[in-house]
Amino acid sequence: MTRIRSLIEAVLLASNVCQNWISAEDGTRAGGDEMMELARKRDLEQPLDEDRFYMISREGAIGVAFRREYLTQWVFLPAEDFPNDAVPGTAVESPKLGEYFYQNNLAKR
Repeated sequence: MTRIRSLIEAVLLASNVCQNWISAEDGTRAGGDEMMELARKRDLEQPLDEDRFYMISREGAIGVAFRREYLTQWVFLPAEDFPNDAVPGTAVESPKLGEYFYQNNLAKR
């Protein structure tokens, strides 16, 4: 996975496979335009320190990692259906993967 320094760049790269996201923090949905505006603001107001970087999953989830990829905290999850051939090597059969993750993990907090 590529280490990405800005959220704007992460959103641009992730938008190749995902057009809508769900915030893992509060469950709000955002499309491409909203994500670009959020990314612009976050990059200006809360830039990452030198030990952190953005990561993108094959499904288009966006996370923040601290030094190592396995320490990634996923902050934006895909909020749309994926055909099985959209991402090579994956087989996503359940619709709305991000919504499923939110309902089954984050909503129970």
